[in-house]
Amino acid sequence: MSSNSKAVWIDSEVLAMLNKLNELKLTEMSGNGWKPSVWTPVIAAVEAANPTAKPKKDKTKVKSKLDYLKGVFEDYLFVKKFSGTGWDDENKCATNTEDYIEEFVAAHGQKYAKCFEKSCPFYDELDNLYEGLKNKATGDHVVTFGKRSASKKKRTKSSQNSTEKENPDPPTASQTTPGTESGDRAPMTPLNMSLQNDGEGSAEPYDDELSRSPPKPSPPTRRRTRADSDAEDEDDVTKGRKRLKSDSSTSSTATARRNAAAGSQIARSVDNLAASMGKPIVTTEDMSHVNDVVEILKDDTLLPPDPNGRLFRHVLKALTGNRALALGFIAEDRHVRRKGVIAGILEDAGITVPDDF
Repeated sequence: MSSNSKAVWIDSEVLAMLNKLNELKLTEMSGNGWKPSVWTPVIAAVEAANPTAKPKKDKTKVKSKLDYLKGVFEDYLFVKKFSGTGWDDENKCATNTEDYIEEFVAAHGQKYAKCFEKSCPFYDELDNLYEGLKNKATGDHVVTFGKRSASKKKRTKSSQNSTEKENPDPPTASQTTPGTESGDRAPMTPLNMSLQNDGEGSAEPYDDELSRSPPKPSPPTRRRTRADSDAEDEDDVTKGRKRLKSDSSTSSTATARRNAAAGSQIARSVDNLAASMGKPIVTTEDMSHVNDVVEILKDDTLLPPDPNGRLFRHVLKALTGNRALALGFIAEDRHVRRKGVIAGILEDAGITVPDDF
């Protein structure tokens, strides 16, 4: 029979799949989902639950069934977490009045009707497997059904129109100037404009807006003589010598201070180095699992054929580099599960694992 034939699942097969996944989720679930190595033991568990099933459930069919069940579970969880929705824990379904259910389905979709009508399949197993979904935010759960009434919109629009009719005149300067209502004054007329208004009074400026003072007249100049130029040049030379002497003295003092500070820092570093060399080197990293891993890997049946030892090096590097994975590998005393961990390591490294492994 073709592998593309539609698979028929019975409850015992589904339970075997979910129970095996719950059993392996601590070691076979990563941030991106399930590790490739998980499907071999899961497929074996499904086949053991119904050995005569045709066609056999392969990796594609198992993943497809799991994705379907997860989607159904998420629908039930979405309805259950909504404010106002009741939950029948015995029958594993949502409850409420008929009016509430109709409005809920109309607002969120027909697919949620099943959550009120029948039990969620395999709820307890899925709840244990995807327990992290229980804390997943789903947005605002407060539902308001119905629309804003047309009369309310009409009243708001009428109120705006009446306000515009009550103020037909264009706004005055005090109305259009920002800040006048809070006590801030408006800026005065620009200085280059006249302060008088055709004999109807004058616009007097504020105290802090007085006109710009006229420029001061420059003192009368006199012709510079050769003696004046020579005197200024001599004065500049004298001032330059004094400034150079002062800068040199300041620079020398600063350099001496920096050298002294650097010497003190070097001396402290040497003292610290000498003190540390007399102390034993202590590491806090626990490497006790490495020997246990090496001892277990002496069993050649745990690895596919490996004449040059390349697969052994990959597996050893992965286990000794991940202490949590290594401890799980050591604690698992079943041969098939250790082989499953090793198969996952090899597949993650891009190494093809034989089908009969």
